[in-house]
Amino acid sequence: MPFGKVPAIEIDGVKYGHSVAIINFLGKKLGLAGDNDLEALKLNTIALFLYDLFYGMKSEFENLFFFNNFFASDLDNIIYWMRRNLGENKDKELTKLVNEKLPYVFSKLEEIVSENGGHFLNGKFSWVDIYFFYNVEIVGRALIWDKFTKNADLLAKFPNLKKLYAKVGANPGIKKWIEARPLDPFFDLGKEMPFP
Repeated sequence: MPFGKVPAIEIDGVKYGHSVAIINFLGKKLGLAGDNDLEALKLNTIALFLYDLFYGMKSEFENLFFFNNFFASDLDNIIYWMRRNLGENKDKELTKLVNEKLPYVFSKLEEIVSENGGHFLNGKFSWVDIYFFYNVEIVGRALIWDKFTKNADLLAKFPNLKKLYAKVGANPGIKKWIEARPLDPFFDLGKEMPFP
């Protein structure tokens, strides 16, 4: 694997890595990356804003709590780690995440979607719509599983984002995958993750 991590994609015998680079590449191949370089730039800017939030938190928690050897490539793993290792501070940190960090990011994204016809780019379905859906789903599922919240309606105060999330989830291909995907032991079976 490139850089020793997944996800990765192999094309003509060469492996490429990084989730944002891969989904951007596939978005271009599928016509979901804008019609010109400036539209592509806009989509990349939004995607990297999301990336900075979710993966930036990993660095923040590494610096605060010194878990550099812990492999946490997704926010669900960070929340799992917090639940296991922060003890009394866990609820405080999760409250900060749910009440401060996510609403700040979602308010910025809400403006963009409301100005762009219900999507991140000119009323058109894009790869960033899918990336947004993925990140919101992971956060919501992790918070419900953690029993931090009984209802992970993180988008309740953001009607345009909520509509976009629903539109993406209703896409026939995405809906089919969600219904058919394998059970995830972290979310679906209520079991502990397979690492300490």
